[in-house]
Amino acid sequence: SIYTLHGPLDTDAKNALRKWLALLHRTLPHEMEATHKHIDALQMNFDEVATSEDALLKAIDGVKLDSNTWSLSCTKGDAHKGYTCGLWSIFHIISI
Repeated sequence: SIYTLHGPLDTDAKNALRKWLALLHRTLPHEMEATHKHIDALQMNFDEVATSEDALLKAIDGVKLDSNTWSLSCTKGDAHKGYTCGLWSIFHIISI
């Protein structure tokens, strides 16, 4: 967790979180819509998010997810074949 101590993030931790969110936003596959929504919520409320872990959790708590099913690109038309979407996403992230 970015919050290892109580209270707001110090300048270094705040900069690291901002850069990490920007990197995730640029590199995660578009199909990871739910993750992008969470990242967007954290970036839009960044000053508040940097004040406490509770504020961070509150920022993503309001994000509504459209679906809890696998995307067609992950299932390749058959939900019982191949690798999980998460594994494909990890492969994508590692290859960048």
